[in-house]
Amino acid sequence: MATLATDSPDRTQHVSHWHIGRPPIPHEHGAWFMLLIPLSIPFMATDAIPLQPALALLLVALSAFMGQNAFRLASKPRRRPGHLFWLAIYAIALAIGVTTLIIIFGYHEIILIGTIGFSIYLVAILIGRRSRGRFDRSITGEVMGVAALALTAPASHLIIHRELSPIAWIIYAVAVIYFISGVVFVNMLLTGARVPGVLGSQRKLKIGAINGAYHTVLLLSATILILWTPSWTNVFLLLAFVPVVVRSFHGWATLTTELPALAKVGIREAVYSVWFALFAQAAIRSLA
Repeated sequence: MATLATDSPDRTQHVSHWHIGRPPIPHEHGAWFMLLIPLSIPFMATDAIPLQPALALLLVALSAFMGQNAFRLASKPRRRPGHLFWLAIYAIALAIGVTTLIIIFGYHEIILIGTIGFSIYLVAILIGRRSRGRFDRSITGEVMGVAALALTAPASHLIIHRELSPIAWIIYAVAVIYFISGVVFVNMLLTGARVPGVLGSQRKLKIGAINGAYHTVLLLSATILILWTPSWTNVFLLLAFVPVVVRSFHGWATLTTELPALAKVGIREAVYSVWFALFAQAAIRSLA
């Protein structure tokens, strides 16, 4: 191979250029749930899904999600051959999906949702540049990711009802609140694992402060909501959050410096997300 690179540089460059490889797919499993769970909730809450527009929305969501990942990879100095090719493929798929929704099916409000998502992504890029191009893994960066990915909730509500009613944005807000729970919880676990030596009670209290405060406010808000306006809708919403609230306080109480088995954490978070989706759609159905 060294001889080939020395004697035939043009040929080597040509082969490298056309070796497109496999399509780059995001490996963050949590991000997939942040994208697909909000997308699925309005569809689960209805008995009549417009199939063709729904498939077009799925194409838009997947191509935008995978496209931003390909863009991030293609922007690196040492990008792999094929990243630009797959970025172009995802961009074409996104354009086809958006055009189909707007021109063929008349969902013009999808432009507003796309504008919001794109604006969030631009801010994330600016933050990344300030971090020397690294992907922002802070709580702020993760929350921005949640805010962008969960926009599939009002999008799917739009597909069903052909309007962006207040309910669409309430579903979006509830989904964002839910997934931020996972962000602060996992951040607490990883922060604890980076502490050298024994994790004392004071250090544990400090590390879990954001997690504890967030879920305390969440639990109190849900309880007050039920007491103030008792309804099956609010009961279902409370039940949707019960597992993650219990998980968060238990994780705080048992926090150690040992790195948790992230695969097991991911599986549990996936189960919690399905639980959340089931009770969230029940809450929407109870409004009918």
